[in-house]
Amino acid sequence: MDVGEHAPHLERRRRCGRRRQLLPRRGLVPPSLHRSVPTGRETAVLAVRRGQPGRRRLDAFSWYKANWATTPTLHITSRRWTRRTDAHTELKVYSNADEVTATLNGTPLGTLRSGDRIFRWTDVTLRAGENTVAVTATINGSTHTDTVVWTLAADTAPATPNRVGLPCRGGHHHTHGSSTLIKVGPPDGAGHCPPGSSTRSRAVG
Repeated sequence: MDVGEHAPHLERRRRCGRRRQLLPRRGLVPPSLHRSVPTGRETAVLAVRRGQPGRRRLDAFSWYKANWATTPTLHITSRRWTRRTDAHTELKVYSNADEVTATLNGTPLGTLRSGDRIFRWTDVTLRAGENTVAVTATINGSTHTDTVVWTLAADTAPATPNRVGLPCRGGHHHTHGSSTLIKVGPPDGAGHCPPGSSTRSRAVG
């Protein structure tokens, strides 16, 4: 047999065998986790063991699960963003339920239906301190609930409106260039603005 014409094939086999010997020792991806794609190129498949301690599933995992899994899914997104700096926010939920009901601090936010497995409540206003957000849905005859707690800093809470629906404006303002900074404060317990403040609108700029 002419070895010369088979030399390239023998060389490839020798290199593949050498690679299989080195992979386990170096802790690289073992050959069993490689699969062939239609292009003929071998691509490594990374496997993540379930239940690994310290691993947190991202929001994208719940979105895929809501679209393709048959198990009930009800997930509030941005759940790890617990310290909030903006009182106005959006509540977004991934679920494979037909409809989802949401509450904020026990107050109903409404029930929504969605065709893309994404449920959005766009006009949500948090109060200073802790805010409990809960969503409920019925999937396959069973009721499921997901709850998160978001904390809003007191200095970022929105101003309390008075009886006419406007925040009280302080009696002092500062002008810097073409902009006017107006001091805004809450009314008293009876809904009246304290002395030295006003609710009349004024052009700024």
